[in-house]
Amino acid sequence: MTTQARPSISPSQLLDGQAAANPSLLIDVCSRRSYHKHHIEGSQNIPLPLLLNQEWPDGDWIVLADNDHEALHAIALLHDSGYERRVQWLDGGLSRWKERHLPLAGTQSSVSTNTQEPATVAAVLAGGLVLVGLQVLPLPALVLSLALVLIPVIAGRVLSQMPKNSLKHLA
Repeated sequence: MTTQARPSISPSQLLDGQAAANPSLLIDVCSRRSYHKHHIEGSQNIPLPLLLNQEWPDGDWIVLADNDHEALHAIALLHDSGYERRVQWLDGGLSRWKERHLPLAGTQSSVSTNTQEPATVAAVLAGGLVLVGLQVLPLPALVLSLALVLIPVIAGRVLSQMPKNSLKHLA
């Protein structure tokens, strides 16, 4: 018997199927880093490069990958290696799952804000000004240049940390 690839399964079908009495196994073939960052609850991680080096869990599988191409590649590897159970894949992959804002588990959200970026840019600019200023500018011009770069950054950080109701008094 060979691996039977059925048509892909939509995100809504996956949600419905996981509530059934005997749900298929969710096998996430993404990297360990990606899996720890975000994955579908209840999925098992077997990264694609390790897929053939692992014991295969019993049962019918739904392969989870970032996209259809990666999922079909994993299914082809399984087929070529003799896996004999039914295998489906998540249509559109985890990318479509995320686009639809469906539930994910993991350590990081998909939206990341970096509050350090303005300070980092200012530090790089200030460092460059110091290097240039030491060679070209007299000391008062160097101090003024640093102040012009750092004061807006410091003010922005202070204002962003103040409670919203106290900012009304400044207006």
